[in-house]
Amino acid sequence: MSTRNVSLSSIILVFLKISFTAFGGHAAHLAMMEEEVVKKHKWISHEEFLDIISAANLIPGPNSTETALHIGYSLASWQGFFAAGLSFITPTIMIVTSVAMAYVKYGMLPATENILFWIKPVIMAVISLAIYRFSKTAVKNKLLLLMLLLACLASVFKITEIAVILVIGVLVMFINLGRVAELQFLQATFIKKTLSDFLIKLKKLIAKIFSRDKFNSFAPSSFLLDPVIQASYCTVSCDLPAIFLFFFKISAIIFGSGYVLYAFLYNDLVINYQWISQAQLIDAIAIGQFTPGPVFTAATFIGYLLAGVPGALIASLGVFLPAFIYVAITSPFLSQMRQSKSLSFFLDGVNVASLALMIVVCFNLASAMLTNTLAISIFVVSLGILWRFKVNSAWLILVAATIGFIKSFWA
Repeated sequence: MSTRNVSLSSIILVFLKISFTAFGGHAAHLAMMEEEVVKKHKWISHEEFLDIISAANLIPGPNSTETALHIGYSLASWQGFFAAGLSFITPTIMIVTSVAMAYVKYGMLPATENILFWIKPVIMAVISLAIYRFSKTAVKNKLLLLMLLLACLASVFKITEIAVILVIGVLVMFINLGRVAELQFLQATFIKKTLSDFLIKLKKLIAKIFSRDKFNSFAPSSFLLDPVIQASYCTVSCDLPAIFLFFFKISAIIFGSGYVLYAFLYNDLVINYQWISQAQLIDAIAIGQFTPGPVFTAATFIGYLLAGVPGALIASLGVFLPAFIYVAITSPFLSQMRQSKSLSFFLDGVNVASLALMIVVCFNLASAMLTNTLAISIFVVSLGILWRFKVNSAWLILVAATIGFIKSFWA
């Protein structure tokens, strides 16, 4: 994927705007990025955007941030990479740190129930419209439609996201190729070369990270395979290096949305390490949902509870650094993957699998958000406005938040 040399100021402004208005988690972030980067500014095509989403889904870490980094790299090489990534995460880190300060001072969260009630149906409308747009590009033929349905079924039965993505991608590739010679070419040119280079770099990185003596007992192989990091393998002292390494290790291995992060945080921070209470974790989750930008900034909130502003900054660095490392390694290969016939078929499969995961997430969110007549009405009206008048979703979200904020004083 060649770079477009879009100005850095334009990239920064777009991702600052997304960061300040992107409520609702990964699916909503993708919808707003699609609206700004593909539909409004026309910097990349729908197909290229789906390739970027697929690449982000194939690596661990915060997918929204990884998508922003991939987009930045495709627009302005390494300068765009850092401009997009930092613009996307920095405002949220500042907002969450401010909320954490108020939380520690007053011992409670600000009233958010009314604001969330009005924002969530609008977010659902944004996600639904984005899925419709993605489907027109991703589902190119009957085979991909069949694979979309198969991936949806697998996701409903709770099969791991990365397994669904890889299996569907490989199936589509094999069915389209159908020739042994092509498969041998794939093995020779990609698996033996590109993938091996990636694994060697990743192995060196992990070895360097875990070279300190007090982490020698923490075997990288068991770390990658175990579903939860066990407290017996890691320090329980709550200092800044320990906070950084904990969030770095968590972010470096988990696939999926920020909601997957919460399962790890509960098992380790509440049960094993006992750094925070269950009530504090629930509040951290609420903050991740209420504030715009990446849901992974729940780590920022927890970091502040543990060690003030330095803790918030070091936890943020730990949780987002793996995204920068993984995307830096994989971004240069995106254009090569699409140019290769074999890998192009693979990406087609990965795209429909990623779309299927978004559809299932959308239904799950709808069942939790659209629980009464008023919420459904807000959703329908928002969807109609977005569809008919092409209004920027950020304005609808801000209007909904304002209405909810005003109503919180009337309750």
